[in-house]
Amino acid sequence: MGDILNGRFVLEDEIGRGGMGVVYLAKDLRKEEARDRDPYVAIKVLNEAVQQNPDAFIALQREAKKAQRLAHPNVATVYDFDRDGDRVYMTMELMQGESVEHLIKQIRPSGLPLEKALPIIEGMAQGLAYAHRKDIVHADFKPGNAFILQNGEIKVLDFGIARAFNPPGQNSGDATVFDPAKWEALTPAYASCEMFDQAAPDPRDDIYALGCVSYELLTGRHPFDKLPANQARGRKLIPKPISGLSHRQNQALVHALAFERGERTPDLEQFLRELKGGNDANLKWWGLAAGVPLLLAVVGVGIYLWIDGGTDRPKSSPRPTPVVEQPAETRPAATIPRELLEPDETPTAEAKPRPKELDAETRAKVERILEVAELHRMVGRYLEPKGSNAVEAYQAVLEMDPGNRKARNGLDQVATHFTNQARQAMEQGDNSAAQTMLNQGLRAVPKHRELQLLKNGCNRNK
Repeated sequence: MGDILNGRFVLEDEIGRGGMGVVYLAKDLRKEEARDRDPYVAIKVLNEAVQQNPDAFIALQREAKKAQRLAHPNVATVYDFDRDGDRVYMTMELMQGESVEHLIKQIRPSGLPLEKALPIIEGMAQGLAYAHRKDIVHADFKPGNAFILQNGEIKVLDFGIARAFNPPGQNSGDATVFDPAKWEALTPAYASCEMFDQAAPDPRDDIYALGCVSYELLTGRHPFDKLPANQARGRKLIPKPISGLSHRQNQALVHALAFERGERTPDLEQFLRELKGGNDANLKWWGLAAGVPLLLAVVGVGIYLWIDGGTDRPKSSPRPTPVVEQPAETRPAATIPRELLEPDETPTAEAKPRPKELDAETRAKVERILEVAELHRMVGRYLEPKGSNAVEAYQAVLEMDPGNRKARNGLDQVATHFTNQARQAMEQGDNSAAQTMLNQGLRAVPKHRELQLLKNGCNRNK
């Protein structure tokens, strides 16, 4: 303890450990300097396995960035995703309390009465519903991702990293399963059948998960004894009715736990209405229930964005298209999706005449590819691997938007990197290493003036 990250965060105590890394209580020296009454944050330092995987770093940074965009008082804050030397870390809101998972373990073998469970269920539903209104699906909701603060507030969280790894030796229904070939994660006991079928993410995936968690709160046990939905469907299982709930309330849970998406509760407002017995007057949807403050935060791992369109999707719950495309088995996570490029074209550095104005769809593609390009550059993937590097991403942008300043500036920064590396090698008398850096730089930006001059100088010094 006592280590300082980036001259700002003092690691004071370990407060958690998992397959991704270690969570520390940390003091933010800037907050302390500003005399903030609460200068503490939580910092997750990722382990070496993650740090050595460029694709993991890119995927995690993207999820943190998406979480930061959920600027809402009911969203747990992810402050930053950064690195200090060889240590990669995330800073986030410090929370003190207990997880819903821990609560369920405490109340077993029984559950909570509805009047006590309902405020927690409402809080979780409100947070997920807020995300759904923002076209975001959590996609990995479970008891471990819901937190009860000491002041009674409920927060749904994920810290933006649950999709990354399955900890060694952990293969139960509670463990997030990570497929490195496809860059997707799910927790078997809480994943809908459609998630196992790799269907497009949908808000109703979260509704199935919330149905499972709600059932556990009310009974102390999983509705299907932690059996994955696809297996429970194969056995034609039905959740046992809960004593103390009316037939209509039990049906609300059965509705949310339907194995087929089309038969599942279409939205969270309806789920709460059904669970409360269907009385709209009792549904304090955006208020405070049972006198308990329910500020709910959602930080999604497996965050997805859907685009309205199509003819077969329900009006109340449109089918989503992922923000981060679910890659094919042979494609790295941050590979530029080929459909984002012009058909039958390969990105090149040659600029086409710029259109007067980009249409909305093209602008969206440009922004998405720029984001991928910046992440590649951040982790040093300038030219390699082929099909998944910064230069190709910037070039792809210039194919669609030849005058794009961000793409041109990005290529300039790549050239500057190789220029600096070449100069350093030359100062150390390593002409061979300098030549290598210059050749790579000119591969990235063939007409870069400074690289050309240095190349000529190296050739004369042979």
